[in-house]
Amino acid sequence: MELAAKTNIVGLIHEDSCESLWMKGIPISVSDIRGYPMEAETVCDASWPQEAHFLQHVFEMDDNDAAEPAYNGFPDKDDDRPGTGADMRELSGSIIDFMKIDAGSQPFPVSEEGMSLLRRNSPLVMYNTCQEQHFHLEMMQAFQTLGYEAYRLVPGIGCLAPIQTDNSDTCDLNLYFCKSDRASRLSANAFLIRQNIDITVGVRTDPHLWVESLQRYPYVIQMARLWAQFIVMNGNDILWRMHQEALSSYAVSRMTQLPPEDRFQALYWAYLLLEDILREKATFSRLMSLARVSSDLGYRERTFSVVKRLLRMLDSHEEVSVNEPFLAISEHFEALDPGLEIGGWCLHSFMEAHERCRTHSWGGAGVATASADFQPPPIAL
Repeated sequence: MELAAKTNIVGLIHEDSCESLWMKGIPISVSDIRGYPMEAETVCDASWPQEAHFLQHVFEMDDNDAAEPAYNGFPDKDDDRPGTGADMRELSGSIIDFMKIDAGSQPFPVSEEGMSLLRRNSPLVMYNTCQEQHFHLEMMQAFQTLGYEAYRLVPGIGCLAPIQTDNSDTCDLNLYFCKSDRASRLSANAFLIRQNIDITVGVRTDPHLWVESLQRYPYVIQMARLWAQFIVMNGNDILWRMHQEALSSYAVSRMTQLPPEDRFQALYWAYLLLEDILREKATFSRLMSLARVSSDLGYRERTFSVVKRLLRMLDSHEEVSVNEPFLAISEHFEALDPGLEIGGWCLHSFMEAHERCRTHSWGGAGVATASADFQPPPIAL
């Protein structure tokens, strides 16, 4: 994903010699500042490709809107010769569209040079948080004093949404900050939701909308006969009816012609419904649906815990059933034809999701994984 040279990207790193210099107010040269190559994959973690896709679109928007950059290009990071590069004060007068800050263990860089850089510019800031901690309230407050509001990425929709205190999963690897003018531009291009959404309000859907949404996928075609029997036999089951509503709400969240606000509300409503259902009765199919919805919300910790539970169910050698309709755990696997190997299809989808989440989990110890020679138990069809 190569980007044109008009997008101005700055990355501030806290490594070795420059780990705390910026925070202490000591000017550091641009040779200590990583100039990221113009590829979205190099800015974010490769194991979460939806984030790279989002940034790619944002960079393209900047490229289409911007004139030639006032500042572009950085010396190689390894070029530490005396006198090379510009210091932070020179950089503070430049025009910057995007900034990534790798925080390490520090909550917020507070030097005057850093404050000036953020005051003079209006970039979209991607703040890489410490993996072992929840995001820092003091860091968010520090950004707010500079006029920046906090957002988190909702990868299933491809937009930023305001951070809300009642989010059930606050272990975001990256947080995003921007000023009102940048937020307006992002919102106009459907990359950002500006207002807080009442996430406890449900959405009205046709209860059978999920059928139209899912019926084209290979795994659903394989399951069609079995699922039709389940629907007939469980038409009056309140938990299935709730699951069906969740599936239809999720279908609304996939409708790209709708405003991101409506899609986000539908996605979160699907999440709330599934969590309520699982508190009553957790089944294999319902857990798979929750794993997909929580992943689309960007709830990595919750997705990780659900995937581990699914792996334990397969590893228990008890018969599990997929007779109840469900969402595939990822876009990749919903497009793959499982054939008659639905057990292997499930196992490999769980392992892929597990590996994607593993390095970003805050509870990674004692992970239940299947061995390489593990054979999934028969799954009832």
